Formats: sequence, structure tokens, C-alpha cells
Amino acid sequence: QVCHGHAKATASRAMEVDVGKQCAAESCGQLDFLPFQCDMCKKSFCLDHRTYAAHKCEKGANADCRVVVCPVCKKGVKIVPGEELRVTFERHQSGECAGKVVKVPKCPAPGCKQKLGPANKYTCKLCNVDVCLQHRYEDAHNCAGAAKAPAAAPGG
Repeated sequence: QVCHGHAKATASRAMEVDVGKQCAAESCGQLDFLPFQCDMCKKSFCLDHRTYAAHKCEKGANADCRVVVCPVCKKGVKIVPGEELRVTFERHQSGECAGKVVKVPKCPAPGCKQKLGPANKYTCKLCNVDVCLQHRYEDAHNCAGAAKAPAAAPGG
């Protein structure tokens, strides 16, 4: 004799167990339907314990690679886990940075004050000078190479 009610209850419990994962943090154990897997220890965690620090990941202790840009020299300064940001900056400024201000290049076209960066810099093929995109044409930046370049033949 088979009890059909018991079979249904067992089947529904089996489905409940297979959905989601429990957070591996010792003090948590929360059932999470969208768990995060740590790329270092390969365990599953809830939203609150997904970071290396939150779940005290032994393998991820030195894997933090966040940086802050120094306002003086414009270099990336690695954030040291467990150290105050002020202490990290003081070490950077007394050593590598030493107050060296990096001057951002500007467009040399007369009257232009545009700062040149990776997204708006153009190197002229005739005079090899970096200019902003607005002054990329030879006649817009007083191109020294334009006078030396052979003129195109008319009509062709």
C-alpha cells in the first residue's frame, strides 16, 4: 500500500532543497536564491558576505586591487587592506609622488585651452603635433608640415 500524500510531500521538500544555496559564512547560513561565488575560496555567499573582508576569506586577503588616483601626480595609489587611506597617501606623497605635479598637455592651437587626453587627442600626420579634435585639420592648427607636403593634383 502506497501513501500518495507522503510522496507529494517528499517531492515538494526535494524541490525546496535544490533551489538556491546557503551562505557559507559561519554566522549566517541564509538561504540565497542568487548566491555569489567567491573567486578565491569557491564558496557561495549571500549579498552581505560576498566580499573577501565580509566572509574573512583567507585566500582573498591579498587579492584586493582597488586604487585611488592621487590628486597631485595623477597616479593610481593601491589601497592597503586594513590601513587608513590617510596613512597610505602620506607614504605615497613622501616617496613615489614627492609633490611632483604632472602637467596635463593642452592643445597648441592659438586660443585653445582644451586639455588633451586619450579620448580627445589627435596626432597630426604631417607635423606630428598632438592637438584636440576641433583642431585636427592642418589649417586649424597652423600645421608646419602642411607647407612641406605636396599639394594634390587638381581634379584627381
